[in-house]
Amino acid sequence: MEVDEKKDNTQSKLNFLSWEDAKNEAKKYLQDFTLKEKISLMYGSALNPMKRCVGQIEPIAYGFFNKKVKFAGIKFGDGPTGPRFQKGLTNSWPAPINLASTFNRELIYEVGKAQGYDFYHIGINVALTPCINLCRVPQGGRIFEGYGENPFLTGELCVELIKGIQSNGVIACAKHFIGNEQEKYRIASNSIIDERTLMEIYAEPFYKAIKKGDVGCIMCSYNAVNGTLLFKNKLMKEILKEKFGFNGFIISDWYAVNDDSPDSVNNGLDINMPGTINKLPVISNSLINPSFWSKLPNYVEQNLIKEEKINEAAERIISTMFKFDQIKYFPKNEYYSQNFITEESKKLNRKVAAESNILLKNENNILPIDLKKIEEQNKKYKIALLGIDAFKGNFYGQEPSFSNYITSSKIKADGHLTNGYGSGTTTYNYVVVPYDGIKSKINNCKNIELVPYAKLDKEENEDIETSKKISETCDLVLIFVHSISGEGCLRIANSYGDRSDLDVLHNGNKLIEEISQINQNVIVVINSPGPVNMDWKDKVKGIIFGGLAGPESGNGIADVLFGDVNPSGHLPFVIGKKEQYPSEIKGIQEYDLLGSLKNFKVVEFKDTVKYDEGLFIGQYWFDKKDEIPTYYFGYGLSYTQFEFSDLICNYDKNLKKLTAKFKVKNIGNYDGSTVAFLYLTFPSEVENYPVRVLKGFDKYLLKINEIKECSIDVEEHDLSYYDINSKDYILPKKGNYKIFVGQNSNIKDLTLIQEVSIE
Repeated sequence: MEVDEKKDNTQSKLNFLSWEDAKNEAKKYLQDFTLKEKISLMYGSALNPMKRCVGQIEPIAYGFFNKKVKFAGIKFGDGPTGPRFQKGLTNSWPAPINLASTFNRELIYEVGKAQGYDFYHIGINVALTPCINLCRVPQGGRIFEGYGENPFLTGELCVELIKGIQSNGVIACAKHFIGNEQEKYRIASNSIIDERTLMEIYAEPFYKAIKKGDVGCIMCSYNAVNGTLLFKNKLMKEILKEKFGFNGFIISDWYAVNDDSPDSVNNGLDINMPGTINKLPVISNSLINPSFWSKLPNYVEQNLIKEEKINEAAERIISTMFKFDQIKYFPKNEYYSQNFITEESKKLNRKVAAESNILLKNENNILPIDLKKIEEQNKKYKIALLGIDAFKGNFYGQEPSFSNYITSSKIKADGHLTNGYGSGTTTYNYVVVPYDGIKSKINNCKNIELVPYAKLDKEENEDIETSKKISETCDLVLIFVHSISGEGCLRIANSYGDRSDLDVLHNGNKLIEEISQINQNVIVVINSPGPVNMDWKDKVKGIIFGGLAGPESGNGIADVLFGDVNPSGHLPFVIGKKEQYPSEIKGIQEYDLLGSLKNFKVVEFKDTVKYDEGLFIGQYWFDKKDEIPTYYFGYGLSYTQFEFSDLICNYDKNLKKLTAKFKVKNIGNYDGSTVAFLYLTFPSEVENYPVRVLKGFDKYLLKINEIKECSIDVEEHDLSYYDINSKDYILPKKGNYKIFVGQNSNIKDLTLIQEVSIE
């Protein structure tokens, strides 16, 4: 990385402490802090583009000419796909939903480590990632920022990103706690979630982030849960700090604190961000501008807030900084000009892009496209490249200018999409679109002609008639279609954040339908944050789900299309028809950014979101209802085939874990990777539970004819269920677990089955 030697040396000296030692250091550090100074650690200032952060805790300094710094401050930076507001100098990464599609723990750790390096060297103390809300509703705006629908998968994968980021001395922030699965009225919505569902499904990723990831920061969400807004909801204190033993600090989402109630501090909130009442996204100072927390000294004096609560918050903040060695070593100069994008980071980006592609259909082995074989036939071979998503456009999903937020109706998703929109975005240094990636593959082929075409008509739909004429004369047709969603602050494709439906944009369904009637060799590539309707799936030969794969997206897709990479992505959500899901987001939220910033106070809830499906999220609902989806959770094909055999399961009472051992053999004609999924059916005493729950997975690379002896462990927590009487996770008292191992969640593909008792 092209950073100065001094910063590299500084980072190499990092000395991470245990939480106990960090807390002791924090107590000593805070000994001479006044009450007012401790409170000033607890709320900050707003967006500061000059310092390339979205909020900060101001430094504490004395003196006029020769200032003595008592506390250097904290800078918070978005987000899930890399540092935001960096003018294309830092790396942008595939959306987290693509990271999830890889099912590759080691790869996600490497991405986290690379992100942490960039955040550290631009002076960001807290990286506002990972987003671990679930894909409860396929229309949800920010599902591209998360890791899919499954709480176990999300928990396991977010741990790897957290570990990677924090290995570089940057504090990761898991968000948004809790019940924030849609954008519609998220600022003024009330999520109704029963205790069991809350703990088993929606708190589970936070449990893993704390227990296995040792995350340093958690952000609460805007919405209410069961009638109380999160910034003053006792769930923060009771679940995160008391039940899960969270050692770090809890911050609010930006401007979520909208009254001066002492309940916020009393119920566990440590930092109010940005802290100022001024809602406009401009530079402001917490010591000058008014704050809803300006009354904290009075509340302490009136005993409405115990001074111990202030001390606890300050100690949590400072001890977390000691934990990751930020008090002693941290870059202070955020005004830099280095370019952090290297050949090494591009290579990693491309690897993720390719590995996150999911092959959904490959009829008659139409893929991979064999260039050598085509050339050997020594006759003209024409490939049509259709669809607006294959080409450069004006919006990739990157960070729009501020003027776009005000005139968001002018933003069009008119080119290849690599990301969603909102605070989960970055500013790209470059983007390789599919046309670029495909063209580079065939540049040296004498007999192959690429026929590219895409043009939108006045209604912003594909020019289908011209595309049909091109397809008539081509040997193969590649069609690229897309859908987009994001944070509810922009209007794109007639939606504010959440998608209004599950169709691809620009009349893409009709384009596919009509082209498939003309040409029998059609391959469709879908770029989307989540599930889309595929009524045409039986009419085409090949389908690749590309997700939102970042700046190397075009190269990654081309690598898979032409067989340089054997696809190994798997779906992190079930794909079905809209009516098959247990819930949906009805209506379109009308959103006014500036208006909402001026009127953030929630007087009454605008929407009540009932989580009536309970534990049955995503694939679990389809299993419960015996619904056959378009594609099952975990589905993903390869250019080779795998055979699973010889399952042996044992429970070790001393180690308190279940171990499943089995063999996997590559029985096809390509080297390739596969994911083994381990599902459990719980003993019958656990009532009203999903038919099968995901409790283990791993990814294996096998050469042709190679056999691997594999092993997956299931820890005691993952063998437990949440009991509302004891208010804890407990093991069933009797009965057998049924263990299933296979290549996706479809019972027909879970070919290895065994029962085990843990009594």
